[in-house]
Amino acid sequence: MAYHYPPPAEWQTYQTLVAGFARILYDEHTVEEYGRTGQRQHGVDVFARDHAGKNIGLQCKWTHESLNEDALRSECHKAQEFVPALDYFILWTTARRDVHLQDLAHELDQWGVYPFALGIRFWDDAIEQLNRMYTVASTYYAEWLDEHQLTADHDHRRKLRIAFDRPAFHDPIYLERDFDDLLQAVRDTLVFLKAGLLYDRYNRTLIAQALPFSLLSDAKYIEGLAKLVSMLTGLEALLRRSAAAFGTPIMTDPRDVEECDRERQRIVSKVSSLLR
Repeated sequence: MAYHYPPPAEWQTYQTLVAGFARILYDEHTVEEYGRTGQRQHGVDVFARDHAGKNIGLQCKWTHESLNEDALRSECHKAQEFVPALDYFILWTTARRDVHLQDLAHELDQWGVYPFALGIRFWDDAIEQLNRMYTVASTYYAEWLDEHQLTADHDHRRKLRIAFDRPAFHDPIYLERDFDDLLQAVRDTLVFLKAGLLYDRYNRTLIAQALPFSLLSDAKYIEGLAKLVSMLTGLEALLRRSAAAFGTPIMTDPRDVEECDRERQRIVSKVSSLLR
């Protein structure tokens, strides 16, 4: 279930909110809000570098109205002068999603009109990020979360369901041909439980972010999650042991296959009990 957060009441809050997104999406140590009111910012309100070292410029447009195409072109034009040169420029706006602006951004990007890749994000996209990133939502929407009784524990249960809703835990074990994929899925799930971060395995985009389970408040739920971590760690060890024994990530011993299947079933049952 997604929650529909309202836009911030002030542009300054919106800019710091976008900076909060950037700290999770990019290299958090490089994120900075750029300049101040009255200074020339060359179309950039927030600067960051991604984990590959690419320069990211973010422009924040707080508005009650929709943007027009000239506004997008104007900000792109100014961003060309930013130093260091940008690899990506993304305009974030509180306006609702607009297919005409999306089409224009795609066309300008595809035609290579500017020396950087171009994107546009709307308030609909910000809502999606807030639903993914609990720490950002709890920083900027603490009162709203309290009003709607959306606690960190409640959010974690929602993200836990997402973390285990994947083929690695549900598809029949005999369909697995490359157990390296299964092993990585187990490791990614352990990272989510321990650090609160769940990424897509292929392009490393953020799927969900929650508090690490040790920081939650429900003692019984924490105890169950600790047991789940232990079970996943055991499954990871089984997969690594099998790979080391045969020199391949493909599990060939029927006994290991059966044991792996049993462990997965126990893990899924444990998750189901935690979500009741």
